Amino acid sequence: MRKSVQRMVTAGLSALLSCCLPVALAAQSAVFAPPEGCTAYLTVQHRDCRVEHHYTCAAAGTDRFREVFTDEGPVYQSRIDAQAQWITSRQLPGGAPTVTLLPAKDPASMDTLLETGIDSMDFEQRTPDGSVQRVTGEDRIVDRNVVIDGEPLYRTVFEVNFLNADGSVMGTYTGSEYVSPVHRRFFAGRGKAVFDGVESSFDRTPKEFIYPGEPGFGALEPIYDCGVMMSALEPVAEPVAERVR
Repeated sequence: MRKSVQRMVTAGLSALLSCCLPVALAAQSAVFAPPEGCTAYLTVQHRDCRVEHHYTCAAAGTDRFREVFTDEGPVYQSRIDAQAQWITSRQLPGGAPTVTLLPAKDPASMDTLLETGIDSMDFEQRTPDGSVQRVTGEDRIVDRNVVIDGEPLYRTVFEVNFLNADGSVMGTYTGSEYVSPVHRRFFAGRGKAVFDGVESSFDRTPKEFIYPGEPGFGALEPIYDCGVMMSALEPVAEPVAERVR
C-alpha cells in the first residue's frame, strides 16, 4: 500500500513539474533585452514600483540609454550624451520621441556639476506634436558622501521648468536626486511636480544597483512599493518627460 501511494505521489509530482517547470524557467529567463548592437550594463531597482535598465549602443558612441519599467511594463526611454544632456526621450509603449534641439543655449554639463557643485541648463525640445518647448533649470550638489547599496553617489537639489513657446510655464519639477560620479548620470530621488496647476509628489529613490552576473540583473519586474498605496505620496503625471535624464 505504501509503495502504491508512493508511486501515486511520485507520478503526481512528476506531472506537476513537467507542467509548471517550463513556465517557471520561462519566467526566470524573462530579462531585459537591449536593441541589437547594444549592451546592458546596469539594472537599478527604485521605489515607486520602478526598475530601470541602462545600456550603450555601438552606433551611438558615448551616448547612453535608459528604459524604465513598472509592474505594467515599459513606460519611458531616454538617451543622454556624455555630459548627461538630454538627447531624446519618449513615453512607452509606442510614444514618438521628444528631441532636444542642438546646440543648446546653455547645455547641461556633468563636468561642471562634478567640478563646481552647480550647473545650469537652458535648451529647447521639439515634442511629438511638433511644438517647441523651452527647458531651464539648475542642479546643485549638497552631499558628496551618500552610499546606497554600496554605490557612491552625490545628492543634489534641482529645479527644472518647462515653458511653452510664448514663455508661459507649462510645469515645474523640484526636489532632490542622486548623481553617480562613476556613471556620470542622474538617478531619481524625491520631488514635486506641478503641471497645469496640479501638484503631485514622488519618491523614486534607488534601492538596489545590480550589475551583470548579479542576481536580479535585467529583471523586468520592479519589487519596491508595488501594489502599495503610499499615504504621503501621489503618483506624478508626466505629460512632458521624466525629470531624470
